[in-house]
Amino acid sequence: MDYVTTIRLLVRETKKPLKDVRVELFDRDEHSPDDSLGVAQTNAFGEATFKYKTRDFADNLTGNDDEAIKLRGSRDSVPDLYPVVYNRRGEVILSKRDEATHNNAVLNMLVLIDEQVARNHALLD
Repeated sequence: MDYVTTIRLLVRETKKPLKDVRVELFDRDEHSPDDSLGVAQTNAFGEATFKYKTRDFADNLTGNDDEAIKLRGSRDSVPDLYPVVYNRRGEVILSKRDEATHNNAVLNMLVLIDEQVARNHALLD
């Protein structure tokens, strides 16, 4: 199945879009490493869009990723999504892993970054 998720990064206090910021979309897994569903730079509106397929995140009975092998029931047929935001040096400044969706391939995810954090990591113009 094909999925599309758009992440939008905004400054919490002003709702100003954060452009040219590297963001990565992950599927959280319990029995295998989390799956990266792509990395992108946000546009002028603070948005990054990710297109992915079931095979990009589905886990089989042995814990390995492979669509050709029987999946672990319906829970592995829909991703548990979370974003990770990076600074210009490639360091993680925010991970929403603890707030991942639960079997929900949402179309849109809003991520609010505190203004001071954005300033400290030179994410503002």
